[in-house]
Amino acid sequence: MSRRAGQAGPWRWPRHRPARPPFPVRPVPEDPARRDADAGALAAAFAADFLSWDESDPARRARALATYAAPGGDPATGWSGRGRQRADLALPGAVVRLGADRVLVHVRVRVTPFRRVAPSGPRPVRFALDVLPFPASAPAPAHPMWEGLDSYWYELLVPMRGSVDRWRVDVGAVIAVPPLPERGS
Repeated sequence: MSRRAGQAGPWRWPRHRPARPPFPVRPVPEDPARRDADAGALAAAFAADFLSWDESDPARRARALATYAAPGGDPATGWSGRGRQRADLALPGAVVRLGADRVLVHVRVRVTPFRRVAPSGPRPVRFALDVLPFPASAPAPAHPMWEGLDSYWYELLVPMRGSVDRWRVDVGAVIAVPPLPERGS
């Protein structure tokens, strides 16, 4: 048996002691500012997925939005099923408390619409492999059949309900304010 430096006698494994925390465990008081920050972060992620879509893989958007939706919410809300659009930046803003478990989050989202450059034919089949548990609905930034256009800012008002463990989005009550048309258009 070997000896530890500075110890007399043989080294021995410590005896098993029952696992207990080194300090008393107390419930953490709920911090409203932290809950608002959590709601804002989730609303921003939702907003990026809500304003991103690709007609070659319409089910991907529905899968992404289902992770946020409150029970009874329809993940197909807010999109016709045609076209391609990518939200690449979402910034949470003011969080307005509507009740003990309800908030409304203002989110600004930068969106890039796409225009088809290849002739329209049957919808292309896209084979996506989701390796992580929560896919985002944003399509790849480049595609040979689509051309990216100038980006715009959208504003969303995202109503959310809180439960003990997490926030959920009232998908059907989301309000999207598209960019204003240019003068003379």
